[in-house]
Amino acid sequence: MTEKVEAPETGTEAEKSAKKVVKVVKKNNTQETFKSSRGNKYIFMFTNTRKVQALLDAANRPDGIQSETLLTRLLMDQVLEGNEYDFDYFEKKIANKDKSDEITLEDQDGNQTTYHMKWPGLEAVERLLDGATDSQGKFVNSVYYDALMKHVITDKVDWKYWDEHDGYAEVMAEADAYINTTLQNSEFQEVMVAAYAFLIRKFQ
Repeated sequence: MTEKVEAPETGTEAEKSAKKVVKVVKKNNTQETFKSSRGNKYIFMFTNTRKVQALLDAANRPDGIQSETLLTRLLMDQVLEGNEYDFDYFEKKIANKDKSDEITLEDQDGNQTTYHMKWPGLEAVERLLDGATDSQGKFVNSVYYDALMKHVITDKVDWKYWDEHDGYAEVMAEADAYINTTLQNSEFQEVMVAAYAFLIRKFQ
């Protein structure tokens, strides 16, 4: 008669139980004060889970892709405590020196051409970036560069112009860097990133 051999346990009961434990964030503190790198204080408020879910749903475009424009507007309206927070409020905190830029190119004959750029505004930049994101969530450079030529570069340039002039790649790269640097260094971006992180942390 063959002796029955018990299969070895793959882990202790404590280990098995430990694998099932998921740590969650306590929601006792529904308010948080955030101090920006510029020293300004903002109060973030968490209302309730259902309202937050509705907020996140409302930030989606009809194609299901999250819209930065809608999201930041909802964060300002429903997460930041106070009625003064909107695009205009944060626009005033962008320094005048950051509201323009230029790049000068020199061709093979030594002729120089200067291209000027202007800051179109926070909301316009958000919409510009949203507009360049297609229904699959992919960023479309042709759409983006078209918007840069229309709303950021103040000189008269379009696709036909670049068929006859050199410097397309350099000017587009400079305009893109200018827009993104100004946005990333703004009080607006710092506060919106912190507010969204607070929301997601409390939403767990």
